[in-house]
Amino acid sequence: MAITHTVTSTWSASNDTNLSASVALSGDGSDSRSLTIVDTTDGQEIDISWTNANLKSLFILASRAMTLFSNVDGGAGNDTLVLVANVPKIFQSGGGQVNPFITANVTKLFVDNLSGGNGTLEIRVLVDSTP
Repeated sequence: MAITHTVTSTWSASNDTNLSASVALSGDGSDSRSLTIVDTTDGQEIDISWTNANLKSLFILASRAMTLFSNVDGGAGNDTLVLVANVPKIFQSGGGQVNPFITANVTKLFVDNLSGGNGTLEIRVLVDSTP
């Protein structure tokens, strides 16, 4: 059964016509996480994985400033993703964005929250094992 993730982008200005476009991608696997990350969290492990060759869509949103590390706590030799509160990190294959975890396939993530308050971390992953 195909699973579809759709990301919609909207542009607006007070003196111009609004623009909106959606990109829908399909795959055969997905993972959705909604996590509460307590303030002062340092290196909380998230058991989530994907192969970059199969990654179709990635959407990450944090309600507070957080930092994600792929595969190793602290990001040594892997990727570090700095999240600004309420600003999504989006990757869609063929969509012009760069996969933020390009260094290696993701075997797990680690998160730090030193923002001064508890926050929510939303992760949505879409993969296709038969691209």
